[in-house]
Amino acid sequence: MGYPTEDQVLDGVVFGAADELTGNVVLPAATDVLNTVNFGPSSGTAGTLGIPSDFEVLVGIFFGPDSATEGTVVLPTTSQVAVGVTFGPSSSLTGTYVGIGAGGASGGFDMPGKVIGQFNVDLSGGAVRLSNLSGSGAIGANSTAISVQAYGGAVAYSTNGTAPVAGSVGGIVGDNQTQIIAADVSFSSTNLANIYLSGAGSATVFFVKQPRSQTEY
Repeated sequence: MGYPTEDQVLDGVVFGAADELTGNVVLPAATDVLNTVNFGPSSGTAGTLGIPSDFEVLVGIFFGPDSATEGTVVLPTTSQVAVGVTFGPSSSLTGTYVGIGAGGASGGFDMPGKVIGQFNVDLSGGAVRLSNLSGSGAIGANSTAISVQAYGGAVAYSTNGTAPVAGSVGGIVGDNQTQIIAADVSFSSTNLANIYLSGAGSATVFFVKQPRSQTEY
C-alpha cells in the first residue's frame, strides 16, 4: 500500500503503518484567502479577504493576485481644486483654485487664479490691518486679488481704511467659506493698509494672481 508523503498531508495528521509519519501541510486562515476562493477539505472553507475594486484605487497602483490589477482613480491637481480644500492621501494636498471674473472679483467669465502667497491670522484679539501682518502696503501689480478663508466663525472685512463695525461692514465671509474680498489690489488703488479683517475665529489670506484674459496667467 502506498502512502502520501508528509508534504501531502495536513499538518498534525499522524499516518503510516505504525503512525510514524506526520503531515505538515498548513492551510492559510480564511482571513488570508481571497473572498472568491473556496479551499481546504472538500473546498469547504471560503476565504474572507476582500480587495478593493480598480475604481477605488489610485491610477498607477497595481494590486490583487500577481499585482495584475491597476487602479483607475485619477486625482485632480491642486490647481483644479478650490483654494483651501484639502484632499488626497491623508488630506496632504490643498487646492489653490480661485475663480475670478474678468476685470474684477465678480462678473465676466470664471478663470483660475494663481496663489502667489498666503498667511494665517488669529482674529480673536480684534480687527487687524493686512499691511501690519504682511509688512508691505502693496502685494503686486494691478492684477492681484485677495481671497479670505474663514475658520471658527464668519469674518467681516472692509477695504476703505476703517475697521469693520456693526452697520459699516464692507462684507462678510461665512464660516468655512472662501471669498475674494478685493480685486486689482496695488499700492496705487486698494492697498493693504486699507483692508481690515475682524471676527471671533481665524482666517487664511491668499494673494492671488488675477488673470486679465482667458490666456493670461
